[in-house]
Amino acid sequence: MAYLRPSHRAGRHAATLLAAALLGAPLAPAWAADDWTFSAGGLMAVSPRFPGSDRAKVTLVPNLQARYKDFLVINPIDGIGLVYAVDDKLRLSASLGLDLTTREAKDDSRLNGLTDIKETGAVRMGAKYRTGPVFAEAKLTTRLGSEQKRGSLVNLEGGYSLFATRDAVVDLGLALSWMDSSYSRNFFGISPAQSAASGLKVFNADSGLQSAGIFVSGYQRLSPDWTGFARLSLNKLQGDAANSPITRSTAQTSMVVGASYAF
Repeated sequence: MAYLRPSHRAGRHAATLLAAALLGAPLAPAWAADDWTFSAGGLMAVSPRFPGSDRAKVTLVPNLQARYKDFLVINPIDGIGLVYAVDDKLRLSASLGLDLTTREAKDDSRLNGLTDIKETGAVRMGAKYRTGPVFAEAKLTTRLGSEQKRGSLVNLEGGYSLFATRDAVVDLGLALSWMDSSYSRNFFGISPAQSAASGLKVFNADSGLQSAGIFVSGYQRLSPDWTGFARLSLNKLQGDAANSPITRSTAQTSMVVGASYAF
């Protein structure tokens, strides 16, 4: 089957929902009303309660986005972001928003005595390259805030579009995640004080590969204005993330489904 690049409108829907395939365009000096596009909808995410958990949580999130000329993007999670199109294959992005990864004592009785880690602000920088059905993406997420919240993750993805038309796309790919020492220490390490309070043994977690896995994702244009999407990720924790006494399961499965209306 010949590969068909999705239409601009369908691609915009997918970027709105997945926050992963932003398109770029030059910024015009005049901020005309017609240059703005908006979308609204919702998504449901099923994911581990915390990194290393063996129990899942369900999160319902409003999916709202405003976009100016495919250059300026605003949404509740990524916050305010800018996208630059180097050419028709490469897109660069940067944003200031939120990171919703948490770990709290209420998630697991063994976490009593460990420091709760809350949602916090985050800076994201990314690059995505696509040529025909082949794509690759790199994204750096740096958590901000107090020392207990900080840390950086580098996510790498590469894959192939198994099916692509102007109204639908199905992608299959591989994913790797690397964590820095702050992230590994906060989410997987156990200090002597925490060991005494929780009963878990001291564990010095260092930077390194956090997880490796596969994913399948896709979207379908349901009408001229509605688009639905889904993504399933199967990951396995690696290195210190897998060996930490905090980790209940090295198998980490997540799923996201949702829909969006563009106007």
